[in-house]
Amino acid sequence: MCFFAFTLLLTACAPQRSSLRNQIVGIWRYRGSNQLTLEANGKFLDQWKRVDGDEEDSGTWKFTDGLLTMKTKHIYMHYNPKATNIGPVNRDRGAECYRLTVLDSSHLMVVNDWLPYKTNLLERKK
Repeated sequence: MCFFAFTLLLTACAPQRSSLRNQIVGIWRYRGSNQLTLEANGKFLDQWKRVDGDEEDSGTWKFTDGLLTMKTKHIYMHYNPKATNIGPVNRDRGAECYRLTVLDSSHLMVVNDWLPYKTNLLERKK
């Protein structure tokens, strides 16, 4: 009897997790002109402005148990002509995990305790 009730509970929760994942898919803006694209096929593109140029990171993402996990596969740096402090381009960031704290039709808020920007509020691009 307990196993049957547990199975029903898991079945009832599965559509909600799938629905949350579907809501995360889209183009999000953050910290000014930075942009994160989360595709339905599990790929992402993170484009952001830096003082010395622009950066584009791409890789894969997944959403499980309230965590958005992003694994960067490629990093592209587009340096300004007079850039200083040029850092390494080939580096492995590993997987970055973010706790989902807010999600509605126009906002996504995630928290990562290990990054300089611990809490990130993103707005859906219109």
